[in-house]
Amino acid sequence: MIADIAIEKLRRQQKAIADFGSLALHEKDLVFLLNEAARVCALGLGTRYAKICRYRPIENDLLIEIGYGWHPGVIGHVISKADESSPQGRAFTTGIPAICEDIREDTGFILPSFYSDHGIISTIDILIPGTEHPYGVMEIDSDILIRFDQQDIIYLTGFANVLAEAIAAAKQRESANRFLQNEILLKEKAIKSQLEAELAQRSVKQRNTFIATMSHELRTPLNAIVGFINLLSKTTLSYDQINYISILKNNADHLRSIINDILDFARIEAGKVTLSKEPFSIREFIGEVLMTTRALIADRPISVDAHVDDELFSIYYGDLIRIRQIMLNILGNAVKFTKNGSITIRVKASSKLIGTHIIRFEVQDTGIGIAPDLHDSIFNFYERAEANDQETGLGSGLGLAISRAIVHLMDGEIGLQSQPGEGSVFWFEIPLEETASLSTPVPVTNTDKSTYKSRKLNILLAEDSEPSRMLLEIILQNLGHDIVACENGAEAVKAASMRRFDLIILDLQMPIMGGIQAAKIIRTLNESVGSKNIIALTASSIPETQKEATDAGIDLIITKPFDEDELEAILKRI
Repeated sequence: MIADIAIEKLRRQQKAIADFGSLALHEKDLVFLLNEAARVCALGLGTRYAKICRYRPIENDLLIEIGYGWHPGVIGHVISKADESSPQGRAFTTGIPAICEDIREDTGFILPSFYSDHGIISTIDILIPGTEHPYGVMEIDSDILIRFDQQDIIYLTGFANVLAEAIAAAKQRESANRFLQNEILLKEKAIKSQLEAELAQRSVKQRNTFIATMSHELRTPLNAIVGFINLLSKTTLSYDQINYISILKNNADHLRSIINDILDFARIEAGKVTLSKEPFSIREFIGEVLMTTRALIADRPISVDAHVDDELFSIYYGDLIRIRQIMLNILGNAVKFTKNGSITIRVKASSKLIGTHIIRFEVQDTGIGIAPDLHDSIFNFYERAEANDQETGLGSGLGLAISRAIVHLMDGEIGLQSQPGEGSVFWFEIPLEETASLSTPVPVTNTDKSTYKSRKLNILLAEDSEPSRMLLEIILQNLGHDIVACENGAEAVKAASMRRFDLIILDLQMPIMGGIQAAKIIRTLNESVGSKNIIALTASSIPETQKEATDAGIDLIITKPFDEDELEAILKRI
């Protein structure tokens, strides 16, 4: 009878280990696995209580992680240090099962009060192995006296080994899942970043397209307006008509300035402003802006002078177009805000490095001045000295902000000194590369250096805008040239393939075929037809467009609205 009971107990324990091993192969939830292990072990010994205590290396203690049959408040308590002062610690440190068959007797251990609260009499603790260190201890508790035999120890030890393998496998699966989740997160981030980059690139492309379209749509009609105003001004007019033409011209120039500011602002916001370098003389440059400023003042009681340090007669490398833009923005404001008195331009080298000079440009006026609390904000986009608006009729409010953005692109600084009623001094400093020195200082003047003789040219003109095409035909015919005009690039290619022209002028943005595509085809024609010289007209100043035009074989690009004198000077060189 006793033998039958022992055999049945052994079968029950072996089945428990096998069933748990089968469960452990597939179960991913480690907490569920540990709870099931405690339950199965307790039932395998016919008890109602079991605990799994996890070892914490940093604290060097054993924490009750799972409790089967125990009050929930027991879970999470530290049951003992990982030493031989407790049965749990002894089993952990020695690896030998620690058995207390009757804790009511003097066992030499101090046990927590919740043992007596649950009426615990017998306990056995078995080590749960691990990889880097043992996982912890499994303890079976009973509220009746149990005499644990060798079979029980073999059962619990075998179960603890299976549990250790299950824990290791669960941790590997958990680690693999974390790795996969991290990989998924990384891929999701990469895809998100790629999508954001594509959207940003698409946004930039759309913005560039918008800038190019707006530039064309605004500047092309403005080109015709300005051009016909100039043509009209050269005809016989009455005194009233001359005044009307003057008003039209001033407002057209004002509109052109606003359009340029708006398009510059759009390019700056899109990060599409690029700087170029060309050799230039500071003294010649100041002479040009001096003459321009005097023309703006006309007959107002304002004197304009320029002082350039004698040592600045070198040739410098810099973006002359952008430097001129900054100077004219500042000088334009000086003219607006100065009713009488003087405007003085000063240029000097504030410091010198090897091969590079920090050049300081100053514009001083005797105008109405600016309050100190507006000195910083006046360089912000759309900020204006509001008190001055009524008197001056300021334009877009973008000029100084654009100037600051360009100066910063040049690694320079810009600022002002001003008080209300005391005038202003606007200044900017930029590094310029010194390339060579002139043997003789160039005087600060502005002269027409064009000595080229004009000759009659056969010119092919392709322009889709009828007003602009008519304007160009009249200007070119007035200069004595023969014109063949067409409306798009396809017609230009057809005309160029039939005869030789001295010059071909192509608008870049035309229907059917644009100027760039037409230039590419014309450059492939036989030398007996086509033309050696191709000039492009464009309302776009986007660098990519200009580079594409140059790569297509276009020799020169003229930006609308163009100046008639500039066009004439170009034609004299052909």
